Amino acid sequence: MSGGITLLPLDIVVLVIFAVGITALGLYFTRLQKTTKDYFLGGKNIPWWAVMVSIVAAETSAATVIAAPAWSYAPKGGSLVFLQITVGYLMARVLIALIFVPPLRRREYFSVYNFLQDRFGASARSLAGVVFFFTRALATGIRVYIPAIVIQQMIPAFSFDLCVLLSVGIALLYTTFGGFRAVVWTDVLMFCIYLIGGVLAILTVLHYVPLKEAIATAAEANKFKLLDFNIFDLTRNYTVLSGFIGGTFLSMATHGTDQAIAQRLLACRTKSDSQRAIIGSGIIIIPQFLFFLFLGVMLYAYYAKVGIPALAKPSDVFPHFIVNVMPHGVIGILLAAILSASMSTTCNDMNALANISVNDFYRRLFRKDAVERELLLVSKLMTVVWGIILIFIAYLPRILPEEWKLLDICLAIPSLFYGALLGVFLLGFLTRRAKETGAIIGGALGIVAVFAVAMPPQLANWFPGLVPEFFHTYPKIAWPWWCPLGTTVTFVFGYLISLLSSQKPTSE
Repeated sequence: MSGGITLLPLDIVVLVIFAVGITALGLYFTRLQKTTKDYFLGGKNIPWWAVMVSIVAAETSAATVIAAPAWSYAPKGGSLVFLQITVGYLMARVLIALIFVPPLRRREYFSVYNFLQDRFGASARSLAGVVFFFTRALATGIRVYIPAIVIQQMIPAFSFDLCVLLSVGIALLYTTFGGFRAVVWTDVLMFCIYLIGGVLAILTVLHYVPLKEAIATAAEANKFKLLDFNIFDLTRNYTVLSGFIGGTFLSMATHGTDQAIAQRLLACRTKSDSQRAIIGSGIIIIPQFLFFLFLGVMLYAYYAKVGIPALAKPSDVFPHFIVNVMPHGVIGILLAAILSASMSTTCNDMNALANISVNDFYRRLFRKDAVERELLLVSKLMTVVWGIILIFIAYLPRILPEEWKLLDICLAIPSLFYGALLGVFLLGFLTRRAKETGAIIGGALGIVAVFAVAMPPQLANWFPGLVPEFFHTYPKIAWPWWCPLGTTVTFVFGYLISLLSSQKPTSE
C-alpha cells in the first residue's frame, strides 16, 4: 500500500470525534438498564425501523465493506454476480416473518433457544447454545482481525494491538454499560457513517474519472454482469440457483436461529413490528450490497485509467485507494467507516453471547432463584468476558497459513453448522411429531453431512503438501450449498428418527 499513510491532525480529530461520539451515545443508555429485559432486549420497546437498520448494520462487518468492492473490482472475473445471493436473503426474511416470528413472539423469550426447550427439551436448547458460542465467537474474532490488520497496514504507526483495542475496546465499553439499546442506536449511527464513507470514495473516483467514462470502462470489462446461469456447476459460489437457494437457507439460519441477529426480533414492541423489521432489512440489504459492489466497479474504472496496481489480493484495493488517493480529513472518515462496520458487528455479538451465557446457562442451570440485580451484574461481567475472548480470537489468524482465505472462512463457518440448526428449528415450527431424540440426532447427522462434503477440498487447499491425494481429487461443492444440505439432512432424518422413536413429543 505504498508504505501506508501518516495521519494529519485533521484525520486524528475526525477519529477522536467518532470514538467519543459513539462511546457517549452508547453510555447514554446506561441509566435505562434496570433489568435483564432492559439489558438484553431494550425493554422490548425499540422502534421497528431502528431494529431494521440495526439488523443490516450488524450483518455488515468491516470484512464486507472491504470485500464487497473487491468482488466487483477484481480485474479478472470481477462483476456484480454476488448480488444474486441477496435475492435469497430477501426471500429468507419473508419466510422468517411468516414462520419464525409468530411462535417466537408467543412467549416472553430472552433467546430464540428458549423455543427449542419448550418444543424439544433442555438438551436441544443447551446444544444450540454451544453451537452458537463456537460459531459466533470464532467468526466474530476473525471479523475483528480483518479490519485491524487492514488499518495497521494502512497506518504503520498504529500497531496491530492498538487496532484490535480500538475496534473491541470502544464497543466493549458502551455495550457493557449501555446494553442492547446502546447496541441498536449506535448501529443506526454507524450504518450512516459507513455509507457516508462509501459515498465519499465514489465521489473521489468521479473527481478523476467522469461517470460516463467510468461506466463505459466498466462495461467493456463486463463488470456489470449480474446473472450467472451455470446453475449445474456446484463449484461456483454465485449462480442464479446457488444464490437464490443458498442465500435463502443461509439467511434463514443466520437471521432466524442465530441469537446475534434473531434477538432483535424479540426486542420489537409487537409481532407486527418484528415482521416489518426483518422484511425491511431484506429490502435494504440489496441496494446496500449493490452500493458497495458499485464502489468496486468505480475503483476498477479509476485504476484502469491510471494503471492497475500490483496488489497481493483484490481485497487490498479499497485500503490502497484510501491510502494513495483519498484526501486527508476524508481519510479519517473512511477509517471511521471501517471501524464502524467492525464495531457494529462486535458490540452486537458480545451482547448476544452474554445473553445466551446468562439466560440459557447461568440462570437456568445454576441460579434459578437469582434476583434481577445479580443477573444484571452477571450480564455485564459476561459481556466483558466475551469481549476479552474475542480479542484473543482476533490473534488466532496471525498464526494461520497465509493461503487461508479469511473472508471465505467468515462465510463458511456459519454455513458449516447453521444448516443443521435451521433444520432443528424447522422441525419444531413445521411438525408436531418431531421429538427431541430425532432433532438432536438429525442435527448431528446434518453437521456430519456438511463436513463430509465441505472439508476435504478445504483441507487440500489449506495444506496442499500434507493431505492425501484423495483430498485433491474430491469434488468441490461451493459453500452456498452447505446450508441447504445441512438443513435437508437434519429435517429428513430428524423427522424419520422421531417417527421410529418411542419418546413422546414435547408440545410447545
